[in-house]
Amino acid sequence: MLSACSNDDQKAAVVIEETIERGAVLRTIALDNTTFLTGDSNAVFRVRLEEQDERDGNLMDRVDVYAQFVDRTPENGLENKVEVLIKTLGPEDFENGPVGLPRTTLEVPLSMLLSTLDLDMDALHCTDQFIIRLDIHLTDGRHFTEGDGSSWVIGLGSSFSSPYVYTVQVADAIEPAAFTGVYQISYIERGPFGVTFITDQTETVRIVKGHSPNVRIFESYYGLSHPLAEKPKFFLFTVACDQIHFGKHQFTSFEGYCNFFSPPILIGPGATANTANPNDDSVFILNVTEGYLGFDGGCGFGSTQSSMRFSKQ
Repeated sequence: MLSACSNDDQKAAVVIEETIERGAVLRTIALDNTTFLTGDSNAVFRVRLEEQDERDGNLMDRVDVYAQFVDRTPENGLENKVEVLIKTLGPEDFENGPVGLPRTTLEVPLSMLLSTLDLDMDALHCTDQFIIRLDIHLTDGRHFTEGDGSSWVIGLGSSFSSPYVYTVQVADAIEPAAFTGVYQISYIERGPFGVTFITDQTETVRIVKGHSPNVRIFESYYGLSHPLAEKPKFFLFTVACDQIHFGKHQFTSFEGYCNFFSPPILIGPGATANTANPNDDSVFILNVTEGYLGFDGGCGFGSTQSSMRFSKQ
């Protein structure tokens, strides 16, 4: 089921070459803030991006930035807002990066989102979300956005890390040390490979604070991976009141496939909400979709659910 490391490296190189020849990516170099804390009118979504095409950035015409608002608290009045164009980046907004490719820092202030989407601060409640979508246009008329790439491209943690779309979570602030430390994983519902995350014999992971106030990260191997031939991956989630939102587009492994010609498995948020108590981080539930967006590595299980309990040690 698992190919040799050398074959994996060769496949990754081929995928990179073919992807760049066929299109363009906006590589996520660093996420700086994907959480808007309630009451913080100065909040800014920020991501560092690198554009890559077959001419090392010279095909880029523009990047259109769109936003929409997802009201996840209808009990306060439903105010979903359809997607609108909020800004456009041109080549002049990029600078030459350290590897010779164009880089820029995209910043989207909350104030811009409220104004463009015709929202008031009072409309924002914990668990609501903003969706930021990027659409890169090339000088030859082609353009690429959400839905245009395989898991090799859109998976965060892959060689490209170019999902073209980001979720900004509205959340109440939690204590900096909350939901951090050593947690033991026990399975409520197992996934297609038994365990979702490969740990040591103690079945524990260490959770640390992430790039944004309520984001938490842990390091592990996915259930279908090659621990002796690759580094572990970082997996993230965001705490929003009594819910935990597992991150979208999470790349599992460069060897996370059953068919050599299939892109690796993606994992993402579960079909049902994860439950948590923001004032008690001793135990929380994490639900995960394995085969997120249908990327199941050619293993034939499609998209399936797994659920696990994290208990603080």
